[in-house]
Amino acid sequence: MRIRPLPLVICSLSVALTAGIRLAQAEEPPASTASATASQSQETAPPAVEVKALRDPAIMPYKQAYEMLTSIQKATQDKVKVLVRVTAKTQKTIPDLHIRLESNETRLPVPVSENGIVDIPLSAKAYAEGAEFVTNQKKSTLSAHITLIPNLPANGFQASEVQDSLNASIKAMREFVPWYYRIFISNPKGVAVCYDNPQQQIVLRGQQEKVISASEKMDNPYGASWYCGKLMARELENEHILPASGYHLLYL
Repeated sequence: MRIRPLPLVICSLSVALTAGIRLAQAEEPPASTASATASQSQETAPPAVEVKALRDPAIMPYKQAYEMLTSIQKATQDKVKVLVRVTAKTQKTIPDLHIRLESNETRLPVPVSENGIVDIPLSAKAYAEGAEFVTNQKKSTLSAHITLIPNLPANGFQASEVQDSLNASIKAMREFVPWYYRIFISNPKGVAVCYDNPQQQIVLRGQQEKVISASEKMDNPYGASWYCGKLMARELENEHILPASGYHLLYL
């Protein structure tokens, strides 16, 4: 389930959200304070990243992101994962993107994968200090997306666990995602079991055994595609669902 920034809204069962981080404009410090800033940050600042934290009103601040992410984690009992991806406005990845979480007392590096996945630190200390995200990119040039994905057992799961995950995602959306993003989002109706290639199958073992081909191409949260088989909740009975190993999950 994706939530996309309001200026870029795509109303579908997978939606993306500008949320989770506030990104600051790259700017050199004034000459009169440059040496002092350098000495203060020498031990804690990541190398080759010089930024000044300026507010970007288009991006959700860390305080709101922290509250949303921790609330979703607690309320869904880890039945739902939250994936954050930061790209350029064109949705292309940025090879030299650097982000950190910063307050007067704290500086934490924020890992960014090669496809733009951001590992947001959930630091109670940084939250209490009013920390914000800063980056080496210019203001208003980035786009952040959040995807909610099911978290189900790796060795197979019951139809009832699919329904529990759907209920958890609906609760997360209704209670913890801001209303001005939520108004464009449909509740999930099922899950997609996906693979990197189309040569996989999903076994549904109940009173009768069924096999579903994972062959439908779908966009994934990493900016690429998977091959999926769809499991609609209304069509499931009390089956034990046995995907081939190495599967990924999406909400439908």
